Amino acid sequence: MIDCRKLSLIALTGLSACLAGCGLVTPGLEEFYDPQDTKTMVDALVYHVQCEVQSQIQFLILDDIEASRIVLPSTNKPQGRRLEWLEKWGSQVTLTLTVDEKSSLNPGVSFNKILENATTKFPSGNVTTPQSFSLGLGATGSADATRKETLTWFIDFKTFLDPKSLSLARRERDRLYQAAREAGTGTVPSNCEEQNGILIQGDLKLREWLYAVMLPAFPQGGAIPDYAGSLAAEAKVSKKDVISHEVTFVILYSGNVTPSWKLVRVTANQGSLPFFSAQRSRTQDLLITMGPSAAGAPSQEVQNATLASQIGIAVANALRNTQQ
Repeated sequence: MIDCRKLSLIALTGLSACLAGCGLVTPGLEEFYDPQDTKTMVDALVYHVQCEVQSQIQFLILDDIEASRIVLPSTNKPQGRRLEWLEKWGSQVTLTLTVDEKSSLNPGVSFNKILENATTKFPSGNVTTPQSFSLGLGATGSADATRKETLTWFIDFKTFLDPKSLSLARRERDRLYQAAREAGTGTVPSNCEEQNGILIQGDLKLREWLYAVMLPAFPQGGAIPDYAGSLAAEAKVSKKDVISHEVTFVILYSGNVTPSWKLVRVTANQGSLPFFSAQRSRTQDLLITMGPSAAGAPSQEVQNATLASQIGIAVANALRNTQQ
């Protein structure tokens, strides 16, 4: 979870650093408060995503294996596996890091000259009107710099579904399940590091999504009776079924400075626009697309779904930047 109050203090504290060069130099991917450099940060993100995908797929397969031993009263036989087809799948992961910095300068000055008061005579009396002359000068300048980095890799589920890997995963799963039972919350904690971290290094809710999608496949004659059979058949014959999970985090902070003067002959920065303003936005997009694996590589359907989602992410980010 992100502490918004702490984040606001961080943003205000670092505003001076942003004001010094927003939009004038290539933005850094890390924030001034990040304790690690760019390489370490990216490595940590990749490790965390890899850990989330691997552990949650392993837990799902283990749960399916145990559920397969449940004896159905209608047949007096075990219900069998429902998610064997998932072992032939993989995940295409796309991580997009975007940083956008903007700054603008809007100076304005007016030169004033006080003129002699004008006197207008009327039958009922004289009316005195003050007079002055003013010349206003203004200018506007702005700078905008955007940095976008994209990293894509494929995770073949076969690489961590062997008996040895599943045995290790079972011990970890049982430990987490026991912790959830003792806590009485019903929420299974993540086994990946930085589970309470900021942005993608936090809990990605991948378990919640996977179990929501796969749960109808567990019971025989469940809410969607032929769900498992249909999906398995599609995965085997046409390899066109794809499921995806997308998470986007955006941090935006900005500030402005407007010194102003009002003298007899000169006034400066009396307009509605701030004299100097700066803004920085940091976006982390994570796209996890799961589908059949083709010889250890993503199938064409997975690639097509990933491309379509990437286009959507690009459009959404462009619209977000124009509205800021």
